[in-house]
This record gives sequence, structure tokens and C-alpha cells, in this order.
Amino acid sequence: MYLWHYPVFSFDRINEFTQGNIFSKLLLAIVIIFLSIISYYFIERPARNKKNKYKNIFLLIISIYLFIFSLIIFLFTNKSLIFDKKLIEFNELENTRNFWEKCSIIKIKDNKICKIGNYNNKVFLIGDSHLLPLIRDLGEKLNKNNNQLNILTAPGFIYRRKLIDDKRVDLLKNEKNSIFIFGGYYQREDKNELKLIYEYYEQDFELFLRNNHIIFLTPIPEVNFKPDIDLHLIKQNKKKDISIDKKDTINRNKHAVDFINRFKGISVIDLNNVFCDQDKCYAVNPNKVILKSDFDHPSLKGAEMINELIIKEIEKIQQKFN
Repeated sequence: MYLWHYPVFSFDRINEFTQGNIFSKLLLAIVIIFLSIISYYFIERPARNKKNKYKNIFLLIISIYLFIFSLIIFLFTNKSLIFDKKLIEFNELENTRNFWEKCSIIKIKDNKICKIGNYNNKVFLIGDSHLLPLIRDLGEKLNKNNNQLNILTAPGFIYRRKLIDDKRVDLLKNEKNSIFIFGGYYQREDKNELKLIYEYYEQDFELFLRNNHIIFLTPIPEVNFKPDIDLHLIKQNKKKDISIDKKDTINRNKHAVDFINRFKGISVIDLNNVFCDQDKCYAVNPNKVILKSDFDHPSLKGAEMINELIIKEIEKIQQKFN
């Protein structure tokens, strides 16, 4: 087998790839056979052909080995995500990114925004990419209660961020009897930027609140989380959780939370209730529930838990004013 089994088995010992899994063992056997076939047809046969020049054969051999070595490194580094269905499904941001980025408020034309459902009760989701993982599940939950979800998200742009002429203003200013949900990466902005944004929000909210209701989501805690590495360690029980001290999160988000709390007459949902306990904030909690998909975006499960809080708040609003 051209000795390919030696490096492959070595990677297996280091990464514990098979771990008694018959499928993984079969996969390794297929990889070894495949590499052996490649070696025969692209290395041994050209080398035996006297018509081929030594220099060309040498470059071909080096290129093939570098490609195969890089492929092996990639597969073993990312195998937790590649070969475990549950670990693929957790990343709702990437699973739906292409579809929902087409709905970006920056890209739409003629004010034709994306919607889920067709009902008189309207809910608007307004923010950046941090809200994208919420969309699919939130739309389904809202539709069950005869609510329509309207999507006003723009990756990289919270409402009014560096968009003084944000088209979302015109889309919202004439709405009545609707619910606006604001959220996103507000902790990224410094004090001066938040001060500038506040002036616009204050004017807009005064107008919106005349005929509508506003729900504001506090920032999602940032946790240093590298899924391709950390989830592998969690699976091997080499890490109990992926977390950060809650005090660090409170300090990091303080300016953003203070900014949100300045507004009167709105409902605020504290997302620390989803990601944190008394002491820590988690990307993966001690029960091995994956709450984040990366440093700052929620996972599918994290999004579902956020949406449960949103639905409860919407039900309170609708019961009070209907």
C-alpha cells in the first residue's frame, strides 16, 4: 500500500479518529486505498516511463504529496464538524447565511423585503448578522400564532450604524400596530459611536412608539470559541465547557446595555439569561449544549432559546393591547 498506512494510522492515534467507530475505520481503509491508487498512477507509472524527464517527475511527486498532506491535515483538524451531523447542524448562521444575506436590507430593491408568513400582525426583526440565526425558527414560531415576520437585517450593520440614511427608517416610519425587535453587535461600538447613534434612535423611537411596540435584545456575550478545536475537546471530555467569567461579559457589554436602558417605553430582553448562569457565560455549557456558533453569533440551540423569550414577550404585548 505504498506505506500510506503509516502516516494515516499515526494521525489516527494522535486524533483518536476511529475510537471504536466501524464507519471511521472503514473510511480510513478507503483513504489508504485511494492514496495508494493515486501513488501508482501519478507517481510510480510516470517514474517508470523513460520518456518523462526527471525534473517533471520530481515536481509532480512534490505537488501530489503536498496536496495529499494538506488534505489530511484539513480532514483531521475539522473532522469533528465534518463527520458529526449534530456538530454540522449547530451552526445556523452558516447553514442559512446565503439565503438570508440575499435578504439584506442593503441589497433589496424597490423595498421588497423578505417575509415569513402572510398575516396582519407584523413583527420586524431589525439588526445585523447576529439576528440571522434567529430567523428560520422565529418565523415558524410567529406563524403558529398568526404573526408575520419581516426581515430588516444587514450583516455588519446594526440599525443606523454608519448608515445615516438607513432605508429601514422609511420602511418602518409608517407602520402601525406592529412590533419592532432590535438587536445586534452593539458592544462593538465605542462610547462616541453609541452617543451619535442614540441621537438618531431617540428621534426614530419617538415616532415608532406612537403606534408600535419595541423589543430590544441586549448583546450576545462574546466567548472565545473555536468550534473546530473546542468541540473536538468537548467530545473527548478534555474540556467540561467553553466559557468566560460573567463579570468580564458585564464589563464588556456595559456601554451597550446602558445605551439600551436609556430608552423609555420599550421592552428589554436580557440575553445573559440564555447564555449565562451566576458565574459564567457559555459557548458550550456544562451539559454540552452548544449555545454559540463562533465568538459572537448564537448557535441553532442558542437562537431557539432567544426566540422563546421573544415569543413570551410578544404574547405579553399582544394580550395587553388586543
